Amino acid sequence: MASDKDAARVTRKLTIIFDYHLYFRTFVFIQFAFHNSFSGQVIYESWTISYYNVLFTVLPPIVMGVFDQYVSARMLDRYPQMYQVGQKGEFVSIELFTRDCIYM
Repeated sequence: MASDKDAARVTRKLTIIFDYHLYFRTFVFIQFAFHNSFSGQVIYESWTISYYNVLFTVLPPIVMGVFDQYVSARMLDRYPQMYQVGQKGEFVSIELFTRDCIYM
C-alpha cells in the first residue's frame, strides 16, 4: 500500500516536471513563430541538421567497421562458444527482424 502511494507521488512529480518542460518548449516555438511573422523560416540552421544526420547515420557504421575484428578459423575451432551465440539466433532472428521493422 505504501509503495503505491510512493509510486503515485513520484509519478505526479515527474508529470509536473515533464509538463513544465513541454509547455516551456512549446512557448519558445510559438514565440519564434510570432517573431518571424509565421514566415516559415526554419528554427535550426541547415548545418546543424547536417551534423545531426552525419552523427547518427554515418558514424555508427564507420565505428562498427573500425572496431570489428577478424576471427580466424583456428580461433573459432579452439573457442566454439564464440559462434554459438550466432547459431542460437540471439543476435539475428525472425522475431528480432520483425520487431525492428515494426518499430522503425
